[in-house]
Amino acid sequence: PDALNNFRAAIEDSYTFARNPANATAMKESIAKYTTLPAAWRAPIVIPDTLQEKVTGGSLAFWVNVARDQGMIKGNPDPASLVAP
Repeated sequence: PDALNNFRAAIEDSYTFARNPANATAMKESIAKYTTLPAAWRAPIVIPDTLQEKVTGGSLAFWVNVARDQGMIKGNPDPASLVAP
């Protein structure tokens, strides 16, 4: 439970950081560092205002579909069952 609680706290901290306009430059720098996209591709990136601080079955549904479409999973898991209470 500690690892799960710590992970959730880190997600919430990241959400708070990302939503703060004062951190926009740091967000762009992180995108540059971890995606290695060319500068011309990074420039138009906008940090979405639809970020969520809680992982839900609904928010995982998109990723389950992507994983299935890309052949990463073969089944059809219920996204809600992937979220620990």
